[in-house]
Amino acid sequence: MLEYKWWYNMDYKNVIEKAFNDDFDKVNSYRYQDIINYLNTVNGSFTLETYFISMDDVLNKLNNNDYFVDLNMYASNNTLKCPFPFEKVIKLIRDNLNRSITKLNIPEAIIENDISWLKEFKNLSELTISSINFLNKENLDYIVNNTSIKKLIFEDYSISIPEIDGLILIDNGEKNIGYYNGLELENTITKTNKNSVSVTTNTFDFKYMDSVLKSKSDNINLIEINGNKEEFKIMFDGKDVTIEVSSKNMDISKDFVLFFKNKGYNVKEVIINMELPGKNILDKEKIKYLDYDYEGLDKLSKEVDLSVKFSVIDVSSYEDYRGLVESMKYYKKVITDCNLSPVERLTFAYDLVKSFSYKESPNEKNESRNPYKIIKSGYIVCAGYTAMLEEIMSNIDDKVSVSDFGVTCYNDDGTYEHHSRAMARIDDDKYNIHGLYIMDPTWDSYKKNGKDVLKEDYNALDLYRYFLVPISEYNRVFPNDSSVGVFDFKYRNLNNELVNNEFFNKEHNDFEFSQEITKIYGEDTSKEEILKSINSPKIEFNTLMEIIKNTRLAEGYNNEQVKEEMEKVKRIYARFYPEIDSVNESIKR
Repeated sequence: MLEYKWWYNMDYKNVIEKAFNDDFDKVNSYRYQDIINYLNTVNGSFTLETYFISMDDVLNKLNNNDYFVDLNMYASNNTLKCPFPFEKVIKLIRDNLNRSITKLNIPEAIIENDISWLKEFKNLSELTISSINFLNKENLDYIVNNTSIKKLIFEDYSISIPEIDGLILIDNGEKNIGYYNGLELENTITKTNKNSVSVTTNTFDFKYMDSVLKSKSDNINLIEINGNKEEFKIMFDGKDVTIEVSSKNMDISKDFVLFFKNKGYNVKEVIINMELPGKNILDKEKIKYLDYDYEGLDKLSKEVDLSVKFSVIDVSSYEDYRGLVESMKYYKKVITDCNLSPVERLTFAYDLVKSFSYKESPNEKNESRNPYKIIKSGYIVCAGYTAMLEEIMSNIDDKVSVSDFGVTCYNDDGTYEHHSRAMARIDDDKYNIHGLYIMDPTWDSYKKNGKDVLKEDYNALDLYRYFLVPISEYNRVFPNDSSVGVFDFKYRNLNNELVNNEFFNKEHNDFEFSQEITKIYGEDTSKEEILKSINSPKIEFNTLMEIIKNTRLAEGYNNEQVKEEMEKVKRIYARFYPEIDSVNESIKR
């Protein structure tokens, strides 16, 4: 009986090699010359077929050296059958196989240590290999650059796409096919029985679109093309197609339209999806649309029904979208044309947003919540204020990041309303403001009853009660909110949570909020920096007044007007700065 310990830390292949090698040699040694002759003369194609030794055979052999397993080699036509690719078999094949063959079907073991053997076969056009592990950039590049192989076939029960530029895999439910720099790939075993064509690649090369369409059968009504930061969907209804494009290259829409029209299809609608796909919520990003050249899409909008998708439930006409683009260009230009610090830019944007008067749309919910509809209709509610602020500030200054978050606000009678606020990460050296602050442009916007509450006339630009609220002040400024856990200093030890990775625990009811914090800080930001930002101090009254004054000057007020404005702002705002709450500061929404 063999010692049990010698194979304990060996891989399966090495165990078989050591346990059965001697027996294999005894059984087949007299055949070796015949096998050599066979390998020398085989024509056209060659297949090494292995009938792998089972785990039961291995265990029985390890316990009983006399255990019998059929280890014979058989040669028939273009196939050599062998129980396992022993090293002797590999050497026989590599040394003696006819170099003029055109097709080769082998296990990966034959070439896993030296792929250069393949370049000796000058007529080899097709290689079949029984392992997906072979699919890597180094091997593919070698085949493309050093061999005559044009088709690579995998016999494996699973296939996944490695992140290799230029590689594309197409799955139509029956088989996987692919392409890489002129090399065709195919997996002959995997069948997903999907009712769609699924394409996986890093960056989609449109030259493969013809191959993608050819892989679609009549009963399939969807093609999905998934890339890195781009996604395309083609939905079929007979000869009618709807095309959805999510890509920084929005002009690829024109290529899809032209392609399907030339194929005899009727392009019913083209949808531009503004949210780029990502592996997770933090990996997603929106298209930077303001710098885009819209000449091509403007022309396309006159040829087909073109719309823009902001979310699953929010689709606008292309005309409305272009209105948003031009409006946002104007807002951003007004701000960036001035020599302002990061927090001054945020203040300018805050003033622009809260100058809209709160008004719910009588028509549809999204009309008062999405920037492109707000600009057109004038209707706006809390989610609209924060969405507008985030949209204006996006990509305007890398020292300020804005994101919205939701809370529940409770009334004295126990009723409640869902509400949207904004948070901002600020890094401003001019005023030495560095950290995370909360804003509520809804509650700082103009209110019809505001004059009665404040005891003096005012306009929307005069209110900053809910602007740049530090986390430490959150529960005092918003006492009727549902408790967002990260603000609950009494019950949560944020330092320990960050150190122990509990801060982003999905079990916390504020997990969504912590995800938003991660989104505006970036996944690579240290926990210490996040904690420091959350603990940012309250901005001093005089500093805040200086920020507002400088922003007013940038907004076009002259010195006399600014002086008058600042006196009013100070009167209104000063009452909220004493440490004791002697005044009821709330303004009814």
